[in-house]
This record gives sequence, structure tokens and C-alpha cells, in this order.
Amino acid sequence: MDFSSIFMKTTEYLIRRIKKQGDGWNLYPNGEAEAPIFISCQQHAGKMPPKFKFFWQKRKLVLKKYNDFIISAELDGVLLFEVKKEAYPEELCKKIAKEEQKYQSYLEKCREQDEQIKKDLEACLPKLSYSRTLEDDISNLRVPLRAYLKLHLFKGTPSSDSLERLILMFILCQMAERIYKRHVRETDKKYSLDLSCTFAAMRFSPLFHDGVWPDYHFDMKRMEEAVGSEKSHEVYETYYEAQQLIEAQLSVCSDDLKLYLNFVVRQLLHLYAEDWEELQSHMARDGWNRTRLCSDEEDYLRRYDKMKLLHYTNFILPEEIPQDKIDDFIRYFNLQ
Repeated sequence: MDFSSIFMKTTEYLIRRIKKQGDGWNLYPNGEAEAPIFISCQQHAGKMPPKFKFFWQKRKLVLKKYNDFIISAELDGVLLFEVKKEAYPEELCKKIAKEEQKYQSYLEKCREQDEQIKKDLEACLPKLSYSRTLEDDISNLRVPLRAYLKLHLFKGTPSSDSLERLILMFILCQMAERIYKRHVRETDKKYSLDLSCTFAAMRFSPLFHDGVWPDYHFDMKRMEEAVGSEKSHEVYETYYEAQQLIEAQLSVCSDDLKLYLNFVVRQLLHLYAEDWEELQSHMARDGWNRTRLCSDEEDYLRRYDKMKLLHYTNFILPEEIPQDKIDDFIRYFNLQ
């Protein structure tokens, strides 16, 4: 497998001016302080792609680079050049080979860790105690989480430990919903959309805080050191809250499994926030006075094909329910 593309960085620039310079061209990025990007005639033989632009419009340059070495350049969708792997400088080939070796070693370590987590999960499931009626308790969750769990309850492939797996997922869904309600100030707006769910979908997204999203494979202590102790609790707020809930309710799990469950809670939180925002922003309303015409369950039935949680899989519930079974579930089962 060729991993070289993983280490390439793609950068986009808005170009305000192109000037012929000696044996090539200087392309000047939009920022006045940015140095011009030089493309030589050896890299691109011929003229720059002609394209009419008004003086206020910019041209877009896309560079793929490894450190300072430009692998390819594209201007307004036209490929100017691309260096084939066989033509990479020898020093660059050595660096890439070294990075590939490190990455393969990391992937192998992740695979080993995943297998251990699956074993820990199987050992933990019988230790979970749950005396209440699961189906009734699932009905207390909000409809996106409720539909996800009931889909697996009624349409999932039965196994010797399927009930224990559903119980664990129910506990994690409760945690995700609790964290959501803890932070999101929802208001009962009768005639207009409550934007709090829109902001929540952005807040709990992996893209929030510049994409900082601790994976269960990562060393959390090193990530905290990189961010700084003063900001770590702010950046990783949901991580710590999920950790606290897991320690309180799932102490029988191993440390590696707890890290994975933390990751699952944050994934559930992210997907639930997006599904809930999708539901709230597409509620059926009266055209005259804007009051709601349907319940949450009825609106969900209209938008279920947009819901992401229905397709979510993990080590606990690894089965991806086929679309025909999802359609059958939506058609014949009560979501309440």
C-alpha cells in the first residue's frame, strides 16, 4: 500500500497577480505580506492558463507539498504540473520511506490495541448489571437516540450477548444526552426556530477547536501538554465530562476500554447533535401562524433518511443495518 499521499500537505492560495520572472513565474498570494510562489519553466512549460477575471476577482492556486518540495500545482482547476514519485529527489524518497515505516508501525499498534479493546469489551459485558426493562428505558431518550437503539433492538442480528451490548450502548447514549442537555440552553420557541441546537451541532463537531478531537489511540497526556494545562480542560471539556460519567457508572471496564467508551460517547454526542439540529430545523409548521403541525416522532419519520445515527457503527454495535431493514423499521415500528 502506498502511504506517501498521507504525508503531503495541500494548501490553497488566492492569487492576486502573476508576473513573468526570469525562467518562470511569480504568483503573488492575496496577502500582501506573503512571499510570491515561484513556478519555473522546468516545472510548467508554456503559458499560464488564460482565464478572464475582473480586477476584484482572484485566481485560486492549489499546491500539494511535502515540506518545501512542491509535488503538484493546480491553477483555477488546470493542472500545471505533477512530479511523479519516480522523479522525487533521493533525499525526499528517504524521508517518505521513513515516514511510511513509522505510519505502518502506528497502524499495527492501533490494530493490536483494537483487538485488545474488543477482548476487554467481551469480558466486561457480563459484569454489567441492569434490572429494569430496556425497551421502556430507551423510550425515555430523545427520538434520534431512541430510534438508533430501537433499530438495533428490533432489526439487529441476535447474538448471545446482543442484549448486554444494547444495555451498554443505552448507558452511553444516556451520557451523551446528559452532556448535551448540560450545555445547550434550549428554549421553547413556539413560532420560530431555536438556534441553540444549530450552535450545539457546531460545538460538538470534531471540527470545533480547530479539529482537536482526541482519538482513543492517542496519548491524552501528550495532547494535554501540547495544548497547555491552562487550556486543556477548555479544549477537551467533553472528554473530561465523559470520563467522569464513565468512571462513575462503568468502573468495571479496563482503562483501554474506558478510553474507547469515552470516544464513543463523544461520537454519539456529535451525531445526536447533528440529527437533532436536522430535525428541529425541518419541523412541519403551519404556513400562517408558524406553529408546529407534528410531533418529534412524526417529523423524524419525514426526515429519517437524513439521520446519521441510524448508520453509526462501533465495536459495541458493529453491525451496519441495511437500508431495507431501516425502511422496514421506520414503516412498521412505533418510535415512541
